[in-house]
Amino acid sequence: MGWRRAAGAWDKPAAKQVPAPKRIAELLGPLCVWYSMKTILRLFLSIALAGAAMAADSSGKWTGSFVTENGDNGTAYLILKQTGNTLTGSGGPDENEQWPGLQGTVDGNKITFQVKSAADGTVYKCSLVLDGDRLKGDVQFTAADGHSANAKLDLSRVTR
Repeated sequence: MGWRRAAGAWDKPAAKQVPAPKRIAELLGPLCVWYSMKTILRLFLSIALAGAAMAADSSGKWTGSFVTENGDNGTAYLILKQTGNTLTGSGGPDENEQWPGLQGTVDGNKITFQVKSAADGTVYKCSLVLDGDRLKGDVQFTAADGHSANAKLDLSRVTR
């Protein structure tokens, strides 16, 4: 384009007119990309944290059995309450005989706790892994007289 004459004077060529929506997109484009990336990151983190929180929830009632190293077996029943990574509740051989004072921690899907029998003073230290509606792992129990033994514990979440 060359010079043009308008109303008796020589003027520069008219500037190329860009439609307003395109200008706005050019100006706000980097901001929109940054904002949408930030939104996507927040959404991803929210989903990941919610999934992690749901996957590690051990609160509820659990029933199952244990088998000692020498082949003896028995039943176990736990009532757990998880708050963050802190675990509280009670445990015992069944729902009717519960020993209060269960204390423990949750680290991902790893659960550790101990509870003391009100009947004979035996301390049960458990190291379990949560897998859906199953808790499995090791129990070390130490009697009041100092004798100890190990067992494998297998529990299922009570759904009633």
